Amino acid sequence: MNGWTNRETWLVNLWISEGAIGDPQSVEEQARYFAESGESSAPYRMAEYLRESVREVCNVGDGLAADLLGAALAAVNWDEIAEHYVEDAIRNEEEQTANANA
Repeated sequence: MNGWTNRETWLVNLWISEGAIGDPQSVEEQARYFAESGESSAPYRMAEYLRESVREVCNVGDGLAADLLGAALAAVNWDEIAEHYVEDAIRNEEEQTANANA
């Protein structure tokens, strides 16, 4: 799973990064917003944002498909994906600052 906790986490991150679940630029901007807040809760807040965004996109109603999708989404390590995006936002900001000061 390319270093991710499980297949569900890997797949959700893949779909997010490919733009199939929301706009990747919006996800990056949201991560930057949380990272710039300087709050220790930034990864948690990003995880909540991602979880809600994916659930909105994947709304399939009721029944077997919804139950199976819900079970798969419950297995996703949202914190791991959120930390990935927040850490990238912090790293990108540090690189931009370093380049501006060079």
